Amino acid sequence: MLVNLLRGGCCGSALVAIAAPAADVVINGAALAADKQRALEQAYRVPIKPGRYWYDAVSGVWGLEDGPALGQIHPNLALGPPLRADASHGNTRVFVNGRRLRRGVEAAWTMGPVSLSAEHMHVSDERTGMGTSGTALPTVTAQGWYLAGTWVVTGERKDGRVDPEHGLFGDGLGALELTARIERLTFGTESDPLVPAPPALGVVPVANADRVVTFGLSWYLTRHLKIAGNAVFESVLDRERSPAPQDGDFPTAVVQFQFAL
Repeated sequence: MLVNLLRGGCCGSALVAIAAPAADVVINGAALAADKQRALEQAYRVPIKPGRYWYDAVSGVWGLEDGPALGQIHPNLALGPPLRADASHGNTRVFVNGRRLRRGVEAAWTMGPVSLSAEHMHVSDERTGMGTSGTALPTVTAQGWYLAGTWVVTGERKDGRVDPEHGLFGDGLGALELTARIERLTFGTESDPLVPAPPALGVVPVANADRVVTFGLSWYLTRHLKIAGNAVFESVLDRERSPAPQDGDFPTAVVQFQFAL
């Protein structure tokens, strides 16, 4: 909320301030009326610190003039003139109205020479009032997930990295580890995230998805030296927007030499 500045913004400790006269509180370039300031202070039960603020009535996001967003209150409040395009001093030329939500979960499990890990992430961006006539556009979504597993064939326990019991420069040949991973990333809209649709004036992003399967073999010469080889098989849903437009599938081989302290 606007008065979160009294509490150190969005994540700080409480600050002590005296309620400011209305003329000392400016929102979107105009002084906040005394009755509106009193209503805000009564609603949020804290005094508003003097300053110059910007407020987006579409999303409810607010901040200090020429600064980034510091919080969010209720939208559609009549607190001042319309928000200027340069109110936060941004330079990306990308305008987004609405909420961005990130939701995710991840898990990891290790037992001896075997490990498993997985993660799922979903991101949605609302586009309120961004249509050519001020209407809301479909919410853009992106989601991705992966599942990975490793097995140290030579039996060593994996704790971040593998420490060979019998290193190459000692009395053995090092340690071998097999790895596998499958992952998928999709883009689209909430209404139909995977069915391609031609955009009208760029309103509806064309959906797409990318799937990658990786198999690998790592050779730990010592705790600090590793040679890894991966076979990567990638497939893009929309073949015309794929690096391999003939069939949308393309393999890749990767070899890495790694030294770690």
